[in-house]
Amino acid sequence: RSLNTFVYRSDAQLADLLFHELAHQRLYINGDSQFNESFATLVARVGVQRWYASKQSADGYREYREDQHQQEQFIALVTQFRGKLRSLYGSKHLSRTEKQKGKAQIIAALRKAHNQLKQEWGGTSRYDWWFSHSLNNAQLNTISTYNQWVPALQNLLNQHDGNLENFYTAINKLKNLSLVEREAYLAG
Repeated sequence: RSLNTFVYRSDAQLADLLFHELAHQRLYINGDSQFNESFATLVARVGVQRWYASKQSADGYREYREDQHQQEQFIALVTQFRGKLRSLYGSKHLSRTEKQKGKAQIIAALRKAHNQLKQEWGGTSRYDWWFSHSLNNAQLNTISTYNQWVPALQNLLNQHDGNLENFYTAINKLKNLSLVEREAYLAG
């Protein structure tokens, strides 16, 4: 298999990927994908921000932040519609056929909402490829897996005034908690 997918990434996207994977080297908790991926996502964002600051590249960082803002809007959109699907699936009074019809309507509304968001972004979207396929629960869940705990972890980093070593020390204490205890702490 070729590494040609790396060739087409911007410097920021490549740096983000590297920081993300290095974060997994720093801390990985068996059996907790949402924590692991959220942790790596946050560390990557912080890493890219600090990398750009060290390069004194305000323009590069501004482009990265614009890209991140679009990503955050995309995540919020998918999360919103994932919640609608969860409510639909949890409904006990609907038949399987009604749930399938409801799912198709929700997915169609998600696609429409993406097209509206895309217009706000100037008519282009890096997520067109994601929407070009039939959408399923696994795809929607993946978005949650990588971002579920990012806000909580960002708050923890902020509590340590952005000091990564102190943040890592605090995070390492979380690995000794059970999954339920860790989620309760992060939901806090």
